[in-house]
Amino acid sequence: FQEAFVQTLVKLFPNLRVLKVNMVSDDLVLYPQLHSWSSSILALHLHAPTSGPMVQMLCQLRKLRYLTFGGAEASDGTESLMAFPACMGNLSELVHVKVVGCNLTGSASLPSTLSNLKELKVFEAFEQGRLNADDEAACPGDWLPNRTDCVPGYVARADAPESPVWRCPVHGWNLQMDDMTLPWWNWQSLEKMHIDANFIYGTIPEQLPELWPHLRSLDLHDLKLSGALPLSLTTLENLTQLQVQLNDLQCPEGVDVIAALMKRPKMRVLHVDANPRMCGCLPPEAPHFLHLSVGETSIRLNCDEHLEL
Repeated sequence: FQEAFVQTLVKLFPNLRVLKVNMVSDDLVLYPQLHSWSSSILALHLHAPTSGPMVQMLCQLRKLRYLTFGGAEASDGTESLMAFPACMGNLSELVHVKVVGCNLTGSASLPSTLSNLKELKVFEAFEQGRLNADDEAACPGDWLPNRTDCVPGYVARADAPESPVWRCPVHGWNLQMDDMTLPWWNWQSLEKMHIDANFIYGTIPEQLPELWPHLRSLDLHDLKLSGALPLSLTTLENLTQLQVQLNDLQCPEGVDVIAALMKRPKMRVLHVDANPRMCGCLPPEAPHFLHLSVGETSIRLNCDEHLEL
């Protein structure tokens, strides 16, 4: 960008509300000029390498409500987002954060300051660390550590594309779901949580409904989760979508959680397939408004109702 051009844009649109930045290299001219919009920009889409100037610019947007990070790699090899900037915790008006196809890694990618995002309603952070499908080396290389743990993902299982997008643990988002120190457990306003297609492991906490009481949509499919699918999820009054397929989840002892979830009046999507140890009993006919997937599980059809609901 030429500095004069950016200055002209600022003059022409002094109250800009939505900004999309798409670059493959850092721009020392663009970011310093954007402070003029710090009090007007409400939505920002960044498809650009992470850099100091970019983070500094982001920290100034105190009115920001919608933030998207897109995967991008700089021409100098700088990778896309690997951790959220700590200053994001000061963006108290954020309601929607989306980061897809970037390189978030480990719990350090979620600084404790993010606990301050009390208004956040939507968090989407699926498919971190994916290999580039356009790259000839999209198939995991022999040099990768733990190559046998690389996965093509649930989409490849369901749709069988010719060139699946692979993910490998060495580049993936590895963190423990039931680590209660993670800042996302403080997002009491959360309505949509989609963190599928990662290497997140552990169990689904029983107290999840207490921490996310307004939850409408929960996507935890294609992870590394284990343990019981909590019956407490049935207490989420607004839950319409639950996707936990392709994990190692199982039914709680003595309780048919699947039947209980199917009885929830607002439930519209319930996908629990590819959890071999998941059990339960289905009625002869599912509600016509419910999209249900139970393949590759131990769930039975029209069985004797001997479990407590």
